[in-house]
Amino acid sequence: MNSPNNSPKIAFVTGYVGLKFSAPIPKKPPHYDGYFITNNKWVYNRLKLTNWTPIFIDNTIEKLFYAPSEDLVKTFKNIKNADKITKQYVFTTACKPLKLYPQKFIQKSYDYVVWFDNKFNINTKGTIQTIKNWDSKIAMMLHRHPFVNNINGEFKESMYQERYIIDKESYLKYIEKNVSQGLSAEHHNHFQCGYLLYNMNHPDTMQIQETWHKHIKECGINDQISFNFVAQLFSEVITEYMYDIEEPKTSFLKRIFKK
Repeated sequence: MNSPNNSPKIAFVTGYVGLKFSAPIPKKPPHYDGYFITNNKWVYNRLKLTNWTPIFIDNTIEKLFYAPSEDLVKTFKNIKNADKITKQYVFTTACKPLKLYPQKFIQKSYDYVVWFDNKFNINTKGTIQTIKNWDSKIAMMLHRHPFVNNINGEFKESMYQERYIIDKESYLKYIEKNVSQGLSAEHHNHFQCGYLLYNMNHPDTMQIQETWHKHIKECGINDQISFNFVAQLFSEVITEYMYDIEEPKTSFLKRIFKK
């Protein structure tokens, strides 16, 4: 199903990479194309009973890891026997291409691609209203973080989660390097990255995606640290999405998303 009146064309994309049989499947936004990407056969089969168009990743290492190290390949091949934190770290890493380049996993072309975390039902009404009023000079929109204000705060919060502690030294070196190059760790436009609105017709969108990817590889898996710096570099074409990201009747708190 295409967007109403075929203008603009909008796709909603979410996904899950991991081993859980019961991974959350959110409601598909009605009237618009929706894709759910996964490497999990159980989730894929569950998706066949929904309105989502399921996309199966049959070679996770090849399609979701870019130039993986030998250690990472070895770990992934034995992932079922890995400890909980290792699984979280590896699967969080594997999820990055889905949110960075959602358009590469779907066959059709769209004017706008919306990536969102699979743990919540999206605020479709607010999203469509935003797209209808879209300023063509803007390449990307995200929701401002509800309680973390900058990179320093994000780093501090992330140290409460073991999967992020693994990259602690990388975060510190990465932050120091970018601050030395004139960016700020106190920059107040701090976004949560579980909801991303891409304008696929903007000339800078792909450059933003590729730049963020480069920063993630240098920084580590907490992509909200790296995106703050990316947002500073592209401040003229990245702006705030003003509505709640979650469907109102299921939204109790604005949450933080770090996949």
